[in-house]
Amino acid sequence: LVYESVIPKVYEANLDILNLQVIEEADYSVLKALKKHPLPSGIDFVAGVVDPKSTYVETPEEIADRIGHVLDVVPAERVGLTTGCGLKNLPRLTAYQKIRSLADGAKLARQRLGGHDA
Repeated sequence: LVYESVIPKVYEANLDILNLQVIEEADYSVLKALKKHPLPSGIDFVAGVVDPKSTYVETPEEIADRIGHVLDVVPAERVGLTTGCGLKNLPRLTAYQKIRSLADGAKLARQRLGGHDA
């Protein structure tokens, strides 16, 4: 509900990229708000699809599923992927594993879309 009121105001700013964590709420309220208020032309979306607050390392399949939710709302050519925010508070190995899952999840999402697997 908060995002539905904030996102239209954000569009009034002079920006090229909107970067938001999409997994913060289980119901994907960010994506619901983006569906209600689609990105204007000229603004791309960087989706935080990795949880930076947990030491649980998401599987590539989980990441690909999250990416799929994003792609239901934003065209693939306008999507970038990242973690929810920085991973500096996590152990180095955990952060590395999460980034690896992000890369592998993106590869899997591309395969699911019928794109290149590299």
